[in-house]
Amino acid sequence: MGNVAPRSLFDIPWVGMRMPYNAHLMSKAVWLLVALGAAVAIPRGAPGAHRARTS
Repeated sequence: MGNVAPRSLFDIPWVGMRMPYNAHLMSKAVWLLVALGAAVAIPRGAPGAHRARTS
């Protein structure tokens, strides 16, 4: 997992469909964390939080 994590972070928006299955699952987990973070930050009025949901 050492060399998969950093690369998958860059691969998520652009070549998500070409990732290995494990990396694809991890990208889903990363996006889930992003969505949860945005859901928590937006009601609190965090600066720039609204940009986290636009892709």
